[in-house]
Amino acid sequence: MDWRVQKSRGLMAEYEARYALRARPGRVACCSLEHGSHGSYEQVLANPALYDNDIVKTRADGRHKYGFALSLEQQLTSSMAPSCA
Repeated sequence: MDWRVQKSRGLMAEYEARYALRARPGRVACCSLEHGSHGSYEQVLANPALYDNDIVKTRADGRHKYGFALSLEQQLTSSMAPSCA
């Protein structure tokens, strides 16, 4: 755990859209961004002998790591309790 919030933090923004498919509710959501002390695959691949193929040796503050997550919920039958209603 890195307690230096000014240097390492995770930020997540989520966009959610609700819809109905054949009169059954559903939702789709997506997110994410991290800012912190990350290693660089590019540096390791450029000089693997220098870093012993170890990405941890290339960590530096202020790097960004982007990610993407997609969540999809859909009620399939009327007997199922909808979590997205």
